[in-house]
Formats: sequence, C-alpha cells, structure tokens
Amino acid sequence: MSNVPIGRLFPSGGPADPDMMIGRATEVDDLVAILDEGVHVLIAGDRRIGKTTVCRAAQAKLRDEHDMRVVFVEVPERSSSVDLCQLVVDRCLGAGTGPRLVKAATPLVQKLLERQGIPLDLSALGPEPVPSARRAVLELPLKMAADGRVLIVFDELQRAHDYADRDELTADLCDLYAGQQDAVVLVDGSNQRTFETLLGSSDGLGKLVHRRDLAPTIARTVWRDELPGHFERAGHPIGQAPLDELLDYGAERPYPMMTAARHAALTAHRLGGETDSFCVQDGIKAAEKQLHDDGYDL
Repeated sequence: MSNVPIGRLFPSGGPADPDMMIGRATEVDDLVAILDEGVHVLIAGDRRIGKTTVCRAAQAKLRDEHDMRVVFVEVPERSSSVDLCQLVVDRCLGAGTGPRLVKAATPLVQKLLERQGIPLDLSALGPEPVPSARRAVLELPLKMAADGRVLIVFDELQRAHDYADRDELTADLCDLYAGQQDAVVLVDGSNQRTFETLLGSSDGLGKLVHRRDLAPTIARTVWRDELPGHFERAGHPIGQAPLDELLDYGAERPYPMMTAARHAALTAHRLGGETDSFCVQDGIKAAEKQLHDDGYDL
C-alpha cells in the first residue's frame, strides 16, 4: 500500500504538486524557457484546467534549476491595492530558497522601504493606497533583482478588476517591468471578461505580458499512459476496461477526469481491492455531484 495520500495522487479542484502532474510537462518546459528569456507572461484559459499547476511547476524549476528567487503573491479580493501591496512586502521579505537568502533579502527590503518612508506594516499609511507608496512597493522585486534574478507571480490577478485604483496599479506594473529581464512577471488567473478589461486599456497589462493560452484538455493517450500509475501508487490498480470507462467520462478534461479518478480510488480503498468497474461508476456518480455543486458545466 502506498504512503502517498489519495488526495495528493488525484488532486481535484486545486493545483497538483509538480511530481503528481499529468500531461503538462511540455507546457511547463515552454513556460520555463520563455520566462528564463526575460519575457513576462500571462497564462490564460478556462477554470479548472491546470493553469496554477503549470505555473507552480514552472516556478519550482526556475527556483531549483535556474537559481531565481520567487515572489509569489495571491491577489486578495479587496476594494483597493493596499492589501496586495502588503503581500508583496511580506513575500519579498520571505523570498528565497533557504534561510540564507531570506536573511539576505530582509535588510534589503527594509532599507528600500525606509528610504521611501514606508513602514513594513502598510496599515499605518491608512485605508487608501498612496500612489508613491504603491509604486515603491511594486518595485521591490525589481530592486531585489540587483542581487539575483527574481520571478514575481501574481495569482488570480483578475481580482484586481474591482480595485478602485485598478488602472493605476496596472499602469505602475507596466511602467516598472516592461523591458526588464532580471525581474520577470508571471500572471496566473481566470475569468476571460475580466482579463480582457485588464489587458485592453491603453495602460493595460497587454503592454507588459505575453499571453499564452493553456489547452483545456489533455490527450487521451497521455491519460492512458500516466493515470494507471497513480492508481498503482494508491495500492488500487485499475484494469483496462474500467480505465476506458473513466477516460470516456472525463473526455480529456482535467477536472472531471481527476475528480472521478479520485472518487473511484476512494471507493476501491474503502472496499480494499482493485479499482474495478463498480468503483469507477461509483466514482463517476460522486464526481457528477461535486462538479454540479461547483457550478462546473458538464
């Protein structure tokens, strides 16, 4: 029996760990290559297709194999960019691949902010973002790049669509990072309509990022080759016939496929045997309910 939890072997509704990823290796390598060339990138596509999985796998490669520091910022749902800027400060203080780099980054960030009269706790500035403070904070990763290349990741940037200072935020990002190669921006998010707004204005992110659309499906042959290994690691191998049933249901779509596979593996675990046709059909029923509750269009 495997020591790897079923939830990790069959991630559903959230990003997969890089070593559990199925069928996105080429996309990850392509993203790593273009970011390593200093090109700023927006990963676009439908929800629940693996955008965050691809982005995080690329981040790990750039950190571990290309010696880039990663500043990861999950954009908050707020009325302005104040909390976003606070997260940038916090992540810059913790950026690095180990304690040595964290210790090296902390005094640098503190010094850069002190020069601008900006505290580490931005709440002291009040509820509204001060334009000069916002710009100085957004510039921190670029300043850190003087000591080594930096990747700054904005996850769920579409949330900034509702910020009162949205246009100023995007204009600052474009002004600061356009043409920069040692501090590279990666944007991960969803919601097509919102992104078109952020990208399309005269000062929009379209001036900064190169858009790459992630395919909504993964080829059936890839699922057939790689998915059985996950069932093996779970200790509940799957035969060819039940695998075909699972593949027919998933129709190459990552979210339905992994959701049904996870529930099938859980049924097999409960029964203490292989993942047979009964387990797959039970998994499909459970998956349909989960996807319906999530508002996923089957």
